[in-house]
Amino acid sequence: MAEVNGKSTGFSSGLSKRKPIKMDMTALVDVAFLLLTFFVLTATIQEQNLIRMTLPAADGTTEIVEDKVLTIVFCEKYSFISYRGITNVTLQKEAAAPEVFGRVIQTHLNLFAPRCGAEVSRSCWDPVFVLKPRKESRYQNLIDCLDELSIYGARKYALGEFEPEDSLFIAKFTANSLQTM
Repeated sequence: MAEVNGKSTGFSSGLSKRKPIKMDMTALVDVAFLLLTFFVLTATIQEQNLIRMTLPAADGTTEIVEDKVLTIVFCEKYSFISYRGITNVTLQKEAAAPEVFGRVIQTHLNLFAPRCGAEVSRSCWDPVFVLKPRKESRYQNLIDCLDELSIYGARKYALGEFEPEDSLFIAKFTANSLQTM
């Protein structure tokens, strides 16, 4: 039994003496352990948010049709430029809001029908996304874009490095957009 004993307090003359204080702490200790057990058992462990990644074949025989590739280059803040193709590039869009990622991804996914299911054939549409962050881009943009790819069910995407050729595409795009203003 857990007890707290207190000293008796009184006057030295002995006129009035108080009884010592005795408190039984057993119930308090029981309640504390019950609460601790309750919170430990009902707490949820947060799962790690991981992105599933499928790697291409190790023998390097993966063929990619140029029209299926959509490259997204992340620029400053929320802006990005997307273009379709690898060598024959068609510039598409520059945006300044995170919500636009979903629209651009959904548009490219639904560009042609039918989309590939479990089995991929040459006759179905199986788009590939290449994400290229620049040094001045925000990390959150990449995460937002990866989330949107996952939400819309894009199966093929890759992270690429920003290369000098990409700078030429961006310069060409900004020059064209300035001329149309």
